[in-house]
Amino acid sequence: MGQQVHYSTALTSTCNYGTALTTTSNYSTALTSTCNYGTALTSTCNYGTALTSTSNYGTALTTTSNYSTALTFTSNYGFILTSVSNYGTVLTSASNYGTALTTTSNYSTALTSTCNYGTALTTTCNYSTALTSTCNYSTALTTTSNYGFILTSVSNYGTALTSTCNYGTALTSTCNYNITLTSVSNYSTALTSTSNYGFILTSVSNYGTALTSVSNYGTALTSVSNYGFILTSVSNYDSP
Repeated sequence: MGQQVHYSTALTSTCNYGTALTTTSNYSTALTSTCNYGTALTSTCNYGTALTSTSNYGTALTTTSNYSTALTFTSNYGFILTSVSNYGTVLTSASNYGTALTTTSNYSTALTSTCNYGTALTTTCNYSTALTSTCNYSTALTTTSNYGFILTSVSNYGTALTSTCNYGTALTSTCNYNITLTSVSNYSTALTSTSNYGFILTSVSNYGTALTSVSNYGTALTSVSNYGFILTSVSNYDSP
């Protein structure tokens, strides 16, 4: 079962208990895909205004948006959620109880990823204006920003939080009750890392302007700054 539309105003696809749902939209105004209990959901939007994909209990959800205005992804109890946005204005990915959430944004204005109770959350942003990743009760959270302006990572009760920023303006990482928090900033303007009740907090800044690390009740706090201008480390109630 599949649908394709070119130069259309609206494209809507609904799949219930089906094996595969494939939707392709070129130059359309709105693209909406909904899959319940299906095996695979694939949506592709080129030059469209809005792309929305929703998967409930589906095995795989893949959405690709090129030059579109808005891309929204929602996966509930799904296993794989993959979002790719090129030159789009807004890219939003949300995964609840999913196994893997992967989001890639190139040259887009805003990229937001949210994972609740998932196994892995991976976010990659290239030349984008804003990148935000939020992970709750997940096993791993990985965020990478190249030439982006704002990179924000928030992990609550997750096992690992890793943030990497290259040539970006700001890198912010917040970890609550997490096992590992690692932040790496190369040539960025500001790097801020905050760990509450976490076990390991590591911040590395190369050629950056400001590096700030704050650890409350954490086991280890390590800050390394090479050729950076400001390095500040604060540890409260931390073991030596």
